[in-house]
Amino acid sequence: GTTAATRNVLSGNGNGGILMSGSSNVVQGNFIGTNAAGTAAVSQPGGISIFESASSDNLIGGTAAGAGNLISGNQFGVQTSGNGTTIQGNLVGTDVTGTKRIPNSSGVQAFGINILIGGLTPGARNVISGNEGDGVLVRGTGNKVQGNYIGTDITGTLALGNNGNGVAAGDGALIGGTVPEARNIISANGNFGNVALGQHNSGSAATVQGNYIGTDVTGTRSLGGSVAGINIISNGNVIGGPVAGARNVISGNLAGIHVGTFSGPGVGNVIQGNFIGVNALGTGPLPNAQQGIAIFGAANATIGGTQSEAGNT
Repeated sequence: GTTAATRNVLSGNGNGGILMSGSSNVVQGNFIGTNAAGTAAVSQPGGISIFESASSDNLIGGTAAGAGNLISGNQFGVQTSGNGTTIQGNLVGTDVTGTKRIPNSSGVQAFGINILIGGLTPGARNVISGNEGDGVLVRGTGNKVQGNYIGTDITGTLALGNNGNGVAAGDGALIGGTVPEARNIISANGNFGNVALGQHNSGSAATVQGNYIGTDVTGTRSLGGSVAGINIISNGNVIGGPVAGARNVISGNLAGIHVGTFSGPGVGNVIQGNFIGVNALGTGPLPNAQQGIAIFGAANATIGGTQSEAGNT
């Protein structure tokens, strides 16, 4: 429930906090994997597990005050293969204040279809930060990651990075969107980069639009040099687009966008309309320390284009 009186503390169990396989279940306001104060881990193998692709429309958290769960200190925070799962308003990998680490081994793993992580209102925002592995691993048609802080604290102004990738995505997932409310702040994360496409067998053809990648919530300050803003080793991904709302700001990283490996993966990727190495207004430098875009062994990439606004800065 949405009040302290209705809160469950689900921690220290031998097989995780919550396991479900039905439809239309609601999990709100709980502390899962921590002590009753929300300040330290009381570890267990998993936080919330939703399995079977036939399950649908489960809600983890919500947009109302008090609906979000604290999901920290577990082997994994949330793992779902249930179709239509909505994950909103939660703290995943932090303490109850959203400013300190209580890491899960991984944050959110989403493998169904039509899963929504976050949303288009401030209340839908998840803070997915401080985890030992990836913040978000998502793959599947219709899956969306929108409006979240991934690798920052609850204010979006300070680094609280995941040690793994911020977001690892593929197979039709949408990271962000073309309206400002869909913007994720994805910064200060480790492993292959803030956004990794094709890692962990996550497939191909994700779309990454409208995000701030490497910066704070203002888009004017770097939160630390991740290896890459976006690291791509899969095919057919779309980064940005030829409309202003699709623009990613990819700045303050070690490299902005890294495509392919020396052995060649990464075919047919499209990179358009982005700000790379400048601030969110495009008025001043916010450099990636090395390349803006680096291509190694990839083929048939499109960088820019002849349409209005297709060019990258």
